[in-house]
Amino acid sequence: MTGTWDISLLRPARVAAVPEQSGAIVTGTYVLDGGYSGSVQGTFVNRKVVLEAGSTPGSPLGAARGFLAPDGTRIRARGYVGTRRRDGGEGQWNGVRAAPQP
Repeated sequence: MTGTWDISLLRPARVAAVPEQSGAIVTGTYVLDGGYSGSVQGTFVNRKVVLEAGSTPGSPLGAARGFLAPDGTRIRARGYVGTRRRDGGEGQWNGVRAAPQP
């Protein structure tokens, strides 16, 4: 999970997330188109990814649950966007590991 990921959300939005992994714990930051940013936290066990993103502690912006592809380059998940599940609806959430920068 460690690295930069380009993520497509339910809404027309692009996200760059930079998670770090320590054991099963994933933490990091994200930046939305337009520069809005916040934190990412969750778990990664047996290719299963559970993430929550927020702008402040205890105020989730969205969440996703899914699986990392066997080759480690993609994540497919179901999730929601908004401070509550009903705010932004639920749907597909996709992530692609960004190519390392030289």
